[in-house]
Amino acid sequence: MIILLYILLGWFILAWIMKLLAPWLMRMAVRRAQKRMEQQVRDMFGGAATRAAGGRAAYNQGPQPEPTSKKKIIDDEVGEYVRFEEVEVTETTTTEKDIKTGTERTKVDYRVEDQVVDVEWEDL
Repeated sequence: MIILLYILLGWFILAWIMKLLAPWLMRMAVRRAQKRMEQQVRDMFGGAATRAAGGRAAYNQGPQPEPTSKKKIIDDEVGEYVRFEEVEVTETTTTEKDIKTGTERTKVDYRVEDQVVDVEWEDL
C-alpha cells in the first residue's frame, strides 16, 4: 500500500515538474529547428542570415550580377507571318411563356461560324 502511495506521489510530482518545464523545452526545440532552417537557407542561397527588427531573418546575398541578354536561337527571318481573324458569333434571344407556371423564360442561342482549314503542312 505504501509503495502505491509513493508511485502516485512520484507521478504527480513528475507531472508538476513537466508542466513547469514544457514551455521551456518547446521553446528550445523551436529555436533549434529555426537555426537548422536558417542554416539550410544560408547554404542554399549562399548568403548570411542576419536578424532584423521583429525577430525575422533577413538574407543578404551580396551584389547581384547584371543580367545578360540572351541571343535568340532562331533568326527573325525564319518563319512566316500568321494573320488571325476574329470568329463571328451571332446571338439570338427569344422569350417564351410557360403555360403551366405562367412565367416567362428567355432562351439565348449562340451560333458560331464554322472554322475553315485551308492550310497544308509542309516539312522543311
